[in-house]
Amino acid sequence: MGKQPGVMFYFDLRPCLERFTLEEQGTLFRAILDYGQLGIVPAFTGSLGVAWDFIQPRLDRDRERYEQLVQQRIQAAQNRWSKEPAQQSDASACERMPTTTTRTNSNTAPTQDSTAPAAAAAAVEACGSVENFTWPKHLSWGGAPP
Repeated sequence: MGKQPGVMFYFDLRPCLERFTLEEQGTLFRAILDYGQLGIVPAFTGSLGVAWDFIQPRLDRDRERYEQLVQQRIQAAQNRWSKEPAQQSDASACERMPTTTTRTNSNTAPTQDSTAPAAAAAAVEACGSVENFTWPKHLSWGGAPP
């Protein structure tokens, strides 16, 4: 008891409820909630006891169906996750996905790339100086760089 988030009220209960006073309806309503949430069985006599004899089995069936559904979903999740280790890891599932994270494009502080200074120096040497640099035609927009 207590795992289920609530209880169902069915429309076919309405004719039964209309035979009771508002006070008796409230008493029955509270008893249904107490039974569904806490498992407390009311000690009704008379007409409330007769109504309860028809309501309690329905509440029990609904609770059993709910527990079966929860167990099915737990089993389905366990089956799904038990297959994961047998599959490839996420990084090796695609040949274009890098398997190393030493060079990433992220918002964290950049790591020192040992090839970047050498590549920059080689580019400056090829042009002679930064002032003599010209934009490649495929990157040019027709004017001087901004």
